[in-house]
Amino acid sequence: MVAVCRAEKGNPAAKISWSPAGNGSVTLQDEPDGFVTAESRLELSGDMAPENLTCVVHHQFWAQEKTLVPKLKEDFRLWMLISVTGGIIVLLAVFSAFAIKKDIFSRQCQQAETPSKSPPTEDVEEVEPYASYVQRVNSIYN
Repeated sequence: MVAVCRAEKGNPAAKISWSPAGNGSVTLQDEPDGFVTAESRLELSGDMAPENLTCVVHHQFWAQEKTLVPKLKEDFRLWMLISVTGGIIVLLAVFSAFAIKKDIFSRQCQQAETPSKSPPTEDVEEVEPYASYVQRVNSIYN
């Protein structure tokens, strides 16, 4: 995590320090209107709590120095939330597409396995031998 403190449009440039961490790297940028912007970046170690960090800005024309408390940017958390949510949505879409494709494939296989002809109808006498009686006359013995 990096803490950034900026003092814009000073002439001469302001001096920036950090409390309690000490001094960070300071860069000076000359503006076209003759003013100078000073920016200090301080890399925070893992054991340092950002809530206790303050930026102290000194300028030779000020009676007192200004003390600022850096605010944590929520952009990182927001982008992390968006990317995780997007990943979950993509995974669900892929899983749904795979399930639909598998269902369509299994239906096509079932249709290919079932015969297209209707099963043959059986003779009524064979299925129900006692349901009806048909008398046949043999002309040879009459």
